[in-house]
Amino acid sequence: MIMYQVIKKLTYPHCHNAKIVKNGKKSNGQQNYKCKVCHKQFQEQYFYNACNPEIKVLIQCMLLRRNSVRNISQVLMVRSV
Repeated sequence: MIMYQVIKKLTYPHCHNAKIVKNGKKSNGQQNYKCKVCHKQFQEQYFYNACNPEIKVLIQCMLLRRNSVRNISQVLMVRSV
């Protein structure tokens, strides 16, 4: 029986560093990671789209341009609470 191990190389999206360690689990069961260089936490896949750093930047830009929260949630397809 041949066993294969799949190794997935993660990099932190903010600083693109590969020095990543596991840092527990979130309340929704997702694995949490931490960058050893900038000490920021992140997830490999986000359960809520609004938590994704790329979407977060878009939300901030749209808020600065005076878009409403309802409009932002409809355009970016994120849930507003």
